[in-house]
Amino acid sequence: MVSQKISECLSDRTGSYLIPLLWYTGESAEQVRKEMDAIRRAGISEFIFENRGGDWFCTEPWMRLFEEVLQYAAACRMRVWLLDDSHVNTGSANDSLKRPENAPFRQQCLRIELMDVVGPLSAGAAFLPEHTAAETILAIAAYRRDGRSGECTGDPVDLSGSIKDGLCMLDLPEGIWRIYFVMTADPARQGMFANYITMVSANSCRHLIDEVHEKIHDRFSAYFGTVFAGFFSDEPAFGNCDGQYGDDYAEHRMGQLRRLYPWSADMARLLAARCRMTEDELMLRLPALWDAVSPGDTALRLAYMDLITGLWRENYSCRLGDWCERHGVEYIGHVLEDEGAHMRTGWGCGHFFRAMAGQHMAGIDTVLGQTIPGITSMPHALNQGTQLKNTLFYQYTMPKLAVSLARHNPRMRGRSVCEIFGAYGWNAGLSFMRAILNFYLASGVNHYIPHAYSMCLPEVFRGDADEHRNGGGFTPPGYCMSYLAPAFYAGGFNPQYGIFCKLMRYAQRVCHLLAGGEHLADVAIYYNAEGDWVNQGAVTSLDEVCAALTRGGFDYDILPADTLLRDAEAENSRLRVGPASYSALIVPGSTVLPEKLLERFEVLAAQGVPLLFAGMMPERTEEPDSSAMASLPGNLYAVPVPALAERLGGICPGRLRISPAMPELRYFGMRGEDGEVCYFFCNEGRTDARFQVAATENAVLYDPWKNRLFRLAAEPEGIRLAVRPQELLVVIFNRDEPGLPLFRSGEKAMRELPLRYRISLREAGDAGAFRVIRENSAAVNLTVEENLTRFCGEIRYEAEFDWDGASAETLVIPECGDCAELWLNGSYCGAEIGPQCRFEIGGKLKPGRNTLLIRTADNPAYADRPADGSGVPCGRALPLSKHGFTGNVFIL
Repeated sequence: MVSQKISECLSDRTGSYLIPLLWYTGESAEQVRKEMDAIRRAGISEFIFENRGGDWFCTEPWMRLFEEVLQYAAACRMRVWLLDDSHVNTGSANDSLKRPENAPFRQQCLRIELMDVVGPLSAGAAFLPEHTAAETILAIAAYRRDGRSGECTGDPVDLSGSIKDGLCMLDLPEGIWRIYFVMTADPARQGMFANYITMVSANSCRHLIDEVHEKIHDRFSAYFGTVFAGFFSDEPAFGNCDGQYGDDYAEHRMGQLRRLYPWSADMARLLAARCRMTEDELMLRLPALWDAVSPGDTALRLAYMDLITGLWRENYSCRLGDWCERHGVEYIGHVLEDEGAHMRTGWGCGHFFRAMAGQHMAGIDTVLGQTIPGITSMPHALNQGTQLKNTLFYQYTMPKLAVSLARHNPRMRGRSVCEIFGAYGWNAGLSFMRAILNFYLASGVNHYIPHAYSMCLPEVFRGDADEHRNGGGFTPPGYCMSYLAPAFYAGGFNPQYGIFCKLMRYAQRVCHLLAGGEHLADVAIYYNAEGDWVNQGAVTSLDEVCAALTRGGFDYDILPADTLLRDAEAENSRLRVGPASYSALIVPGSTVLPEKLLERFEVLAAQGVPLLFAGMMPERTEEPDSSAMASLPGNLYAVPVPALAERLGGICPGRLRISPAMPELRYFGMRGEDGEVCYFFCNEGRTDARFQVAATENAVLYDPWKNRLFRLAAEPEGIRLAVRPQELLVVIFNRDEPGLPLFRSGEKAMRELPLRYRISLREAGDAGAFRVIRENSAAVNLTVEENLTRFCGEIRYEAEFDWDGASAETLVIPECGDCAELWLNGSYCGAEIGPQCRFEIGGKLKPGRNTLLIRTADNPAYADRPADGSGVPCGRALPLSKHGFTGNVFIL
């Protein structure tokens, strides 16, 4: 008998795992209710209400409207989450920090200016660097530069008290000296972040709660914990940057002279205590944050980053999470993880695991072309500027950050969540959506935030735009972007929405299987934030390590130093962290690693845990006189990243043995609460994946799209599987159900049907009859042949053909667009998602004359764009799917 969870999936009685964004820009309550009804049609029972700017968030008109939303949600048995600010990014505290009385809660940063002089200098002077009236020089320190390396060394000369009438008085001995001016940074240098809270101040973070969370609770406490589910934070940041999402947004690190670094009134005291020095000594040592100043620069940078990321965890993330728990709701969201931002400052959070520690799900997002199905191992371009995206991070690291955190943070209870589809454009049609859903599902992510429902119609469908968009409501002044494709329902003008609803139910089924249970990871990877923080010497890329292991057939969790130092232990030559057990620990190498971490590695290795340094061995710790390097066991060595999987295979083979090797096959294994072992397989490649899994007992295959079970027979070489490109299948091992149909990993020869069609179409929003555009036609490129460069709607293909009576099970449309539905002899054969649509037709084909009807649907990709052909503002990374289909269909 199949498990309870499988039975629930087969009957679509799953839990709730989808929480889409619903953008709000001033529409009436009536319009919001209509959009909520559209969400319910997709089988979704909760959503995030996201205010998109304006100056009315938490005012009385907004409060009245939100109460109507909650009341309707209660009537519909829905749950509502709320973006915890008036607009993205979270942190403006409802734009309250613009007011003078809230100035103490604003961000504060430090910056540096520097000059080189040649000594000796006696009774000399230098101009103070240019700075604004909003900037205060806190310290002036002079360091002697080494004649060979140019680095600053030794003890500083304190010039902080030598300022006189805009001059710095100089008395310096012989040598080349670098003078550092450490000063507060004018908030104007931070752009939008000038009026944001700062994570390094407890009072500042509390101000956000007072301005948003407390006010919502005061008004709607009766809904808390029932209809009102909780708060969602969207990309809070350290904000020590210019507020521009430029090419180096993910590169804010220590040791960069042009950077601003977060600061607060308490920072000098806290950091000095960590560095075992006085505050005055610390201020003179601060230039080491920006420049090479030895000895002690490594230790100072490590202590600084350790401090500010710990303050984020304590002041912001856990404070919000604790507040929500006390008030009966939950706290979810995500930071900007992109590229290396997850372990850096600026737009980033400094340390993914600490920044997310207080939340109740481990959140990430994939937007703006960051993941392109079929491109797995090389950087990719987005048709928007010349910047390339680091495919390895999005493909291999990011989903595992979320899944690993969810597993080891008790308040998350194994729940991870991914905001998905946002700003990909309408050209991210259903085939793309299913492909990236499958990729994240097969990585273990078990909740999703589809981005986004918007009540602002695509311009081409608006008519009387303002009236339709607002439903007669009030548009708040200054609202930010109100529409960003894909917008899913699009006021009923998206012909694909019916099949989109099927896709959402599919996602619910797979998430239901992923929820709960134990992840069967093979190995653990150290989250090498500390080596990256100090920005000295080389650092092995975490992304390259994750890619090498995945492509080599190993699954893994990523563990931060906090976990390894606090919770990890050796057990029977394995690494154990709570209930999780790993056969090896992989350490991405770096020139510098913290002393306490190296000492921990030494202990684990001595207790028999296989420990491999990827790429390089560390050369030193943050302490100049450390003995940790010398005490490392002699059997520890570095393994080149490309050789990691092969070396691991000789030491501790993975749990799943697959042949032949399948670099583009992603899998995720878990043991269910009932002890059942299942694996989720996703083919990320461009051709069919055909392989054997070592197994001696029969198994059951679950196809979550068809929502059907099949029997897998074990052969001497194992179980044979075939997974088509971008497809996801689930295998339940050691389970035999003789009454199920046998899964066929091979295919019979296909018979081509060179049909001629009557082709007709119907425009989006038109409920009338289809209009015939071609008679007795092959399935041609309609974009060219019928000039459908701006068409959005449905296309119908009708044909008749004779059949000789041979048995047949499947009809295939190899070159379809996004989706198709099939009727054979008037019998409905289902809906399929492209680019290859395969319909089960067993028992529906008859000898002699047969009738066939294929109906396809577009989304607004071709239609929703400027009339002058100038392109769309974002979402250009993907090609548009074809209208209908081309070529012949096949029967097998």
